[in-house]
Amino acid sequence: MTEPKPKGIDVSHHNGAIDWHKKRADGNVFCSIKATEGLTNIDQMFKRNWEASADAGFMNCAYHFYHPALDAKAQAAHFVKVMGKDLKGHLPPLYDFEVFDGLGGKVTA
Repeated sequence: MTEPKPKGIDVSHHNGAIDWHKKRADGNVFCSIKATEGLTNIDQMFKRNWEASADAGFMNCAYHFYHPALDAKAQAAHFVKVMGKDLKGHLPPLYDFEVFDGLGGKVTA
């Protein structure tokens, strides 16, 4: 018998207002929440999503939408500044790699 896999969701400002209690009632237990992108962008829904999902009982992780053409250390510093350092009770942060910014390459699984 296989163990059921935990369900989770990935959200950003693109999702608009989220009914976190409904998402939790649907069986979701974790969520990844967009915090930052590039060197200066902060997802306008990050703080709201972070707090509301935690209030609904989710285990959260913040993520940064990474741009490979931009300075990696500066992006990391921006992410940490917005995300904060107190992650007690939350999942580890993530980098989201989706674009090449014209640098070429390909994604392999």
